[in-house]
Amino acid sequence: MANNLQELERILVCPKCHAPVRLVARKFWCTNEECRRSYSIDEHDIPHMLISEALIEDSAAPSGETVPAAPLSTAAPLEPRGESQ
Repeated sequence: MANNLQELERILVCPKCHAPVRLVARKFWCTNEECRRSYSIDEHDIPHMLISEALIEDSAAPSGETVPAAPLSTAAPLEPRGESQ
């Protein structure tokens, strides 16, 4: 199910600060250095993305490496919605 987690990594954001998250050591880590939250993944590969369950971590992931910053998005900006007609 690692592919599912990698797919989720592409779409999930930190619920606290809305920064992208990175999958490191079976946790989703917020890439915002000020937020520093990590969100656990249970044995069924379900991430627990609740702020109340997040851990505030050191700036380094458990493997000793820093959590990589998110790349800048190349997606086009969203257009504002017009009124329904």
